[in-house]
Amino acid sequence: FRLVARVRPGLVAAGDAGALFLQVAEREWAKLCLERSADLPTVCTVVTRGHSDDANAFVVEEGVCWLRLSRTGSAYA
Repeated sequence: FRLVARVRPGLVAAGDAGALFLQVAEREWAKLCLERSADLPTVCTVVTRGHSDDANAFVVEEGVCWLRLSRTGSAYA
């Protein structure tokens, strides 16, 4: 499958976000989002396999972006 969405969240407060969320199991999930981080709209990811690992990717000046979540076989991207 492939899920594509144009995200334009109202980023007013720190942590506000628009996201694509994938849950594989109770403690296995991933989130791809456009989030207000350090007062800037930033593309971020969180991957959880028992413990969470998050990463800020890049700033999106317009506050709107396209996000995509895909699965090929047993791999998600």
